[in-house]
Amino acid sequence: MDKFYPVGAAAAKLDEITTKVKEALKARGALNIQHLANAELGDVVVRESASATKSWVMCTPEIEDGTVDEVVFRLQGVLMRNDLVPKGIQHCPDRKFKNITQYVQICGVQSDTFEESMAKVSLIHKKFAQHLSIAQFTPHVEAQGAVGTLFAASNRLFTSKRDAPTEQDNEFEYGLDPVGIIGRRKTEDLIHAPANIVKYFRLQTSGDEKKYKYIETVPGIFSTGDIVELQISFVAIMSAYKKIKVTNRLQAITLLSDEFTKEAADIRASAISKPQSVAFRRKVGYFYEDEEEARAFKRLATEDE
Repeated sequence: MDKFYPVGAAAAKLDEITTKVKEALKARGALNIQHLANAELGDVVVRESASATKSWVMCTPEIEDGTVDEVVFRLQGVLMRNDLVPKGIQHCPDRKFKNITQYVQICGVQSDTFEESMAKVSLIHKKFAQHLSIAQFTPHVEAQGAVGTLFAASNRLFTSKRDAPTEQDNEFEYGLDPVGIIGRRKTEDLIHAPANIVKYFRLQTSGDEKKYKYIETVPGIFSTGDIVELQISFVAIMSAYKKIKVTNRLQAITLLSDEFTKEAADIRASAISKPQSVAFRRKVGYFYEDEEEARAFKRLATEDE
């Protein structure tokens, strides 16, 4: 994001979008972080995961058939960094290949609603702290940037078969591995499990913006400066040193608006000075510096005839 990006207009648009989605998400039973209430968080249950790695996830209360759903939160912001299509795979060492992630970073461009959302993220971390031993808990700290608080979300591309022996391997989402490098390097002990899948959507609205729908798309459409919505879940993981750290898992990303990205691109293009055009003159044939030499060549040509 550079000097051409309209930060103030983007912040106002982000506030407007966040307010609009409040009622829509509430009607669907979805939890938007910015509007998260203590009562809603009180209904969330922290349960130990069934994975081989000792971890805990946030779930809905158990229902009659004994099943629970992992709680997915939503957060709107401006895209600052986009690694949805992993880069440099061909140069990645084998020992690091299994840890490849899809990563995004968003900010609020000094939006008040986004800063409120960051305060609500702390409530989620405190929920884990209440359930787990506080003495072992790693404090939550968000990064700060020139445009305010930064929030990062990611998801690993692979799960080890050892950690998920009953999970099925899935094909990569369309556009994730466009030239097939990831697929060729993937080994048999790694799977693209359901928990590793990230979905990509684009919000399509009608002319009056009263009707809208979400269309599935590809990761390549997202650019720095886009206003997006993340769908994320939170998980607490115990490290080898018995420390517990809460992190998040990116589940989906939706493009809400790219108008300011395009506006900045247009301004940037017009600001670049165009090279001065130069008229070229091309001379063809033979040229003589001395007039006497030219007449001599002319006489020679006449005698040959």
